[in-house]
Amino acid sequence: MQLRNSINITKVTPDIKLELELDQRYSRRRVIEDDFDTTYVTNEFQGDNLFVKSLGEHWSAGIKWNIGTSTRENYGLRTDILPSVEYDLFPYSEATHRQLRFLYSIGMQYIIIMIQLSIISLKRICLNRSSTLLSKFRKNGDL
Repeated sequence: MQLRNSINITKVTPDIKLELELDQRYSRRRVIEDDFDTTYVTNEFQGDNLFVKSLGEHWSAGIKWNIGTSTRENYGLRTDILPSVEYDLFPYSEATHRQLRFLYSIGMQYIIIMIQLSIISLKRICLNRSSTLLSKFRKNGDL
């Protein structure tokens, strides 16, 4: 059995851009083989957030914040706080209708690692960076 839920919220104006994405995944799989009978369960939650403020017609700056948990990847908490800069090929005055943008983020990642579903004190702080190329186009009248 697999379940997946997702919510995306986007607010774009010529001055700001706010993007919130929440994803949740649950998987349960039973394996029966000879005398072996076990059930594997994984659960994941991921929240990706971006807030940028326009610095002119093509440039913006802001913060990207990601947070999540995953039994599949063995972390109890992972969070990234990444100052970001974005360039949009189209002017921000057209951002509600079309975008072709490059986002570069660099900052810190904090992870608490789980072993056998009990949180231990193994923590990792490291440098994280990401690059994203994204395009969105919308005709007048479309939702």
